[in-house]
Amino acid sequence: VVKIKQGEVRQGEVLSFRGHTTNFKQAADSMQIDHKPIQVATKGDELGIRVKSRVRAGDLVYKV
Repeated sequence: VVKIKQGEVRQGEVLSFRGHTTNFKQAADSMQIDHKPIQVATKGDELGIRVKSRVRAGDLVYKV
């Protein structure tokens, strides 16, 4: 689950996942809020993003 703190995230945009043991980039191909697919997430939304690798609590997510 990712909480958007500023701006917006659109489906297909490349995101960078960074943390103590996490460091990878991938496109946001599958995004959901309350198990419903969405195209755009805006500030304040909490959404689920399907990722190819493990992401841990406290890791940060950036738009590339």
